[in-house]
Amino acid sequence: MKKFAYAVDDETGWIVADERDRRAHPSVMANYLWWPQGFYVQEPTGAGHFVEMLRRFPRLIAFPWLHTRTAASFHRAPILGETIYASADITDKYVRRDKEHVVIKATYTDPRGYLLAEYEHTCMIRSRVKLEAKPQSAETTTASTPDTPVSHATRFPARGVGRGRGDWETIEPIHVTLTLANARLFSLPLESFHTHDSLAKEAGFPKAVPQGLMSFGYLSGLCTDYFGEQWCVSGTLAVKFINMLYRDDRLTIGGRVADVDPLSDTTVRVHLDLFVDDDTGRRVTAGTASGVLDRSTDPCP
Repeated sequence: MKKFAYAVDDETGWIVADERDRRAHPSVMANYLWWPQGFYVQEPTGAGHFVEMLRRFPRLIAFPWLHTRTAASFHRAPILGETIYASADITDKYVRRDKEHVVIKATYTDPRGYLLAEYEHTCMIRSRVKLEAKPQSAETTTASTPDTPVSHATRFPARGVGRGRGDWETIEPIHVTLTLANARLFSLPLESFHTHDSLAKEAGFPKAVPQGLMSFGYLSGLCTDYFGEQWCVSGTLAVKFINMLYRDDRLTIGGRVADVDPLSDTTVRVHLDLFVDDDTGRRVTAGTASGVLDRSTDPCP
């Protein structure tokens, strides 16, 4: 848990609840689907779904494969020390821009059969055109966030302002530098273009390309700060990896309130639009999230 959390500068170690009921942040399951060998402890014969797919269908994937999307819904935070059961299937495949993609859906349950989380990953498994680093892609957008962050207590639109999409409020952004040490902590012990400049150059990139899932981790931390630990059992997070991350990128992770839906007399579901930008304004990740908040934090109930 801590290995992945510390890689994205989250000092909580992705451990939630109090000392009597220590639980894992369900964000870690995004990593587990792909790289259980990234954990320090695993079963001697254990293998991730992606590793098993490589073993059984070695011609299916050509390196480097690239993550393009990840979506998650959280239902329950798993108890530390308990077994997590994962079931994953390839549910779709398609070709876009001469690149072949697969969609993998996964569900996670605890030993009692309770649903913990649901994930959907889209991954480019083979490119029919040469992959090369570009300053920006056709899908690149730039950041345009207000200058003044809004505190936790005043995140909703001010009195008299409609709550429809487009009535924005700023979430206090996070600023990080994505070092090679971060990328290696996140991805090792598997050596790849994520962890080495030389391997990245062999694949056509100028330097190491950290995993896109690191953006997912940063945005998960932002959402947990915003919604609180309740987000681990009622939240959603869906991201699109628009551009490559590179080591030493200086990133801004932020977002805006997009909509607020009443759930009851005491709670609302808040919808966020999220982004990760580098210091040139290049958008590397865009996404959406939702979570439940108490109406008492709403200045215009």
